[in-house]
Amino acid sequence: MAALTSTYSLVEQAKRIDPSGQQALIAEVLNRKTGMILTEAPWMPSNDVWTNKTTRRASLPTGSRRRLNQRISQSVSRTTEVMDVIEQLEDYCDVDAALVESMPSPAMFRAGEVDAFIEGLGQTMVSDMLYGDANVDPDSMHGLAARMGTLDGRFVITGGGAGSEVSSCYVVTWGQTSAYLIYPKN
Repeated sequence: MAALTSTYSLVEQAKRIDPSGQQALIAEVLNRKTGMILTEAPWMPSNDVWTNKTTRRASLPTGSRRRLNQRISQSVSRTTEVMDVIEQLEDYCDVDAALVESMPSPAMFRAGEVDAFIEGLGQTMVSDMLYGDANVDPDSMHGLAARMGTLDGRFVITGGGAGSEVSSCYVVTWGQTSAYLIYPKN
């Protein structure tokens, strides 16, 4: 038997009908509209089916200062490979057809549920983009906090605070050669 929190019941149906017998308007107080990041970021197909290998510049040549008639030392750039697993985030709404049809406006009920599912999945994806850690949960993407978890002075800087009273701010340059989201090819 399914858990009470994962199926619709007559009690939930009663909450969605106002005293006049009409479909109640739901105050969407849980919506954060965090999904905007999902439309602002560029999306690229992965270069493998369920993973994506990215080659990232790790160091740059520094060059040499020289004087006339002196040789210079040679420098070289280095790269590193990053392997990302593509997160599969899914859900489905399972409501008894008789319950849907008994609502004052079945279409309004279904549209409201679609909106709730889109918002909920969007919030989960954005949370994983920021805080997901594939080392802790192999089914999750590797988010910004896991990738940029140490102060290195170049990509991660400190604002001088430490402890629970501080928060993070991520400034991302979106682009094909910088940061982008991936989806399975084909």
